[in-house]
Amino acid sequence: MRGVSNLQFFPRYSLLKWEPALSSVAASSQVSVSGSPIENSVVESSAVAASTTIFSLRENAAQYREIFGYGVRYLLYLGTVVIAFYITVPAGRLRLLRFLLCHRSWLSRDSGASGLPRTSSDFEARKKIYLGLTWMLGGRNPKLFSLQDALPLLPVPRLEDTCSRYLRSVRQVLSESDFRRTNAAVLKFLAPGGEGWKLQEKLLASARKQKCWLTDVLDRAWLGERRPLPVHCNWYGVDRADTPRVTQSERVAAIVRGALKFRMLIQTQQLCPLRLAGAVPLCMDQYSHLFGTTRIPGVGHDGVVSNPSSDHIVIIIKGQFYVVNLVHPNGRWLSLVETQSQVQEILDLEEDGSDHQQPLVGMLTSENRAEWARARQALISHSPVNKKSLHDIETALICLTLEGDAPATLDGLARETLLGNPHSRWYDKSIQMMVFKNAVASCTSEQSRVDAAVLSHLFGFMHDVEDCYYNTFQTRGANIPAPPRIPPRKLKWEVPDVVIKAISDAEVHFHALTDDIGMHVSQFPHFGKSFIKELRLSPDAFIQLALQLAYYRSHKKLPYTLELAHTRQFRGGRTEHVRCLSDDTVAFVLAHEQLAPSANETKVHLLVQACAAHAHAVRDAMNGDGCDRHLLALSVLAQNASMDIPMFSDPAFNSTCQLYTAQAPVQRGPGGGLGLPNLNDGVYAVSYLVKDDNLYFHITCRTVPGVSNAVSLGQAIDQALLDMQALCNQHARLSRCFSERALDILG
Repeated sequence: MRGVSNLQFFPRYSLLKWEPALSSVAASSQVSVSGSPIENSVVESSAVAASTTIFSLRENAAQYREIFGYGVRYLLYLGTVVIAFYITVPAGRLRLLRFLLCHRSWLSRDSGASGLPRTSSDFEARKKIYLGLTWMLGGRNPKLFSLQDALPLLPVPRLEDTCSRYLRSVRQVLSESDFRRTNAAVLKFLAPGGEGWKLQEKLLASARKQKCWLTDVLDRAWLGERRPLPVHCNWYGVDRADTPRVTQSERVAAIVRGALKFRMLIQTQQLCPLRLAGAVPLCMDQYSHLFGTTRIPGVGHDGVVSNPSSDHIVIIIKGQFYVVNLVHPNGRWLSLVETQSQVQEILDLEEDGSDHQQPLVGMLTSENRAEWARARQALISHSPVNKKSLHDIETALICLTLEGDAPATLDGLARETLLGNPHSRWYDKSIQMMVFKNAVASCTSEQSRVDAAVLSHLFGFMHDVEDCYYNTFQTRGANIPAPPRIPPRKLKWEVPDVVIKAISDAEVHFHALTDDIGMHVSQFPHFGKSFIKELRLSPDAFIQLALQLAYYRSHKKLPYTLELAHTRQFRGGRTEHVRCLSDDTVAFVLAHEQLAPSANETKVHLLVQACAAHAHAVRDAMNGDGCDRHLLALSVLAQNASMDIPMFSDPAFNSTCQLYTAQAPVQRGPGGGLGLPNLNDGVYAVSYLVKDDNLYFHITCRTVPGVSNAVSLGQAIDQALLDMQALCNQHARLSRCFSERALDILG
């Protein structure tokens, strides 16, 4: 009965277990038939009995398999009913979607497209099913914030994993003695019952009480930054290549109309949430802070105000500020032509020059944050007029600057956008657009609440919708209608002497800080991501290796490199740093530069291996398994508790990054670039836009003759990409030749 019982509950495996033994019984019963008649009859009867037993067991096993099959089908039917119920009920659908999103293992696997070993076709099928279910549960056209509750929370990485990644990342930038010191500090931090575990417990406890444990940490880091924003913190984007052939006021009106339409899509949640791989939703919280948001300076720590329902904009021209109300007294929004008329009136007023010129208060936003905070407080306490003007600027939907002729080159346009006339900027705004006399546009953003990808989404949306507006101007002709009943209002300032001096000092400091900053926008026309994907490599990893190779050729050393990756597949996720300088990267760069051409096969192997390692590091960071943000949170907790931890005071932990990099969001134009977080010699900020057939690089650095130069690094990047292309093409030709020879031999 025990055998039957085992067979009943485990029909598939028990038959495999019992059949060999029964077969051996049958075999032993047939060993001899030459004995006595009695012995022969006993043997024959034993054989018949054994055969009958085997047949009976097999028959029972078939019955059990059939019963088991019915059970499996029943469970499948039941599961289908349960899933259908969950799908039809919104709350259940979100729970099921969240369950799927919490299983992110597919992000860390690869099908060979980035140099990693190929996974099985069975896994690829499961991946497609996973993405299909995720897309189906998310819906065809979900509302903007409808999937927020389904997003998983950003996990707190394991302490030992973070420390291990940290040690691997600094190994290549430290000497042997420095690495031993750093390793000892990390081991002390990781000691059982030590300070590291106490801080980890505090972080875990804090994470259980909030939606995203990283939000407060980044607020402290970003809003606690005291250095000037335009150089160190802000992001910029430049216009599309096919600039519309319209007037300056017409382009401004179209941009304002596009911004209002985008704001309406956000308020009505008609804007669909972005999805990774077309299925996995991203966190859209930042879109609620896109409009009407301004950073407010503080002596020790800045604040943020947000007024997303604002109904006015601020236009700046030659340092003068004008408020344009976008709504009539009867509640009707200004038409496109009426908006253009308001802008044209402002242009005419400044061209006439008869109006009294106000002090250049915008200059103060380029100053050190503490100095700007003191000047702002002096303005507010001096006169309610100043308080009202500041309120109008800080609550405006967006700021627009009307400039003169646009620079003829991309280099000049990039510099004018990020570090242009500081009198006509308000660097604290989350959105500031610049429109030049020839209708070329650009934008800049303060990023404490909104990442560059979100502003780039808005800028691209404006590009896509503005063309349809210009027909209105063309059909209207050149006649501009009379100004609307509410004309633009010029902001007034009553500035005390202390603020006048602060404005003068700010201008001196700004030019001292920016005069030697070089900016270069390089277009690489020879290939884009299509060629790199043909090699079955990650375009991002391929470009990162080219940056490392170019820096090594320019400076004869490998740079400590950071790349910005997003974690927006988690609720409240923002960004994480990828530490790009790995053992595999170093091996490829040194082999490429030091080995003979006869070792090209080795170089290609190291290239593939380095691309795989980088792709894996990026996926770890996107999965919430990076080390930088985790270490930042632990160091903030240590500062709050006044804990003196050797690991955080170690020079390696506070070492300067030489190469800040980020991949720019895809849009119609050449993309945008970064400010320079550090002004040390040999430090670069490089943003790159990857298109199908070409690449753009935005390079910023402090120009030091013989040390660092943005144009020189751009040329080195171009040459590194061409050399890597030649290496891969030569290897492909050799592989093809060897394959043809092998076929000839076999033939």
